[in-house]
Amino acid sequence: MSEFINNLKKHAVRIEVQLPEIDKDFVKRLRISLNMSQSLFASYLGVTKKAIEKWEQGVNKIKGTAKVLLYLINDDPNILSKIAKVEYNGEKHEYKKEAI
Repeated sequence: MSEFINNLKKHAVRIEVQLPEIDKDFVKRLRISLNMSQSLFASYLGVTKKAIEKWEQGVNKIKGTAKVLLYLINDDPNILSKIAKVEYNGEKHEYKKEAI
């Protein structure tokens, strides 16, 4: 595997990340499916509530690392427990998405 990575570093002209459309509707559906407020979702993502608002309104385009992270969270919501730990009333909680 490391030989493959080394060859990419030496010879790759361009690497293009291919993700499904991550737009305002995607962000809002994801946040709602996680049962999170904009503020809580923003905290998990390490962005401001205003950023979430602007994404959901379609004012700002979702790009780069944020786009990849949203895709990964959508694919496996329990990844949130690896991103952040939540403390509430002195108790630590991990995010767990219940099966539907």
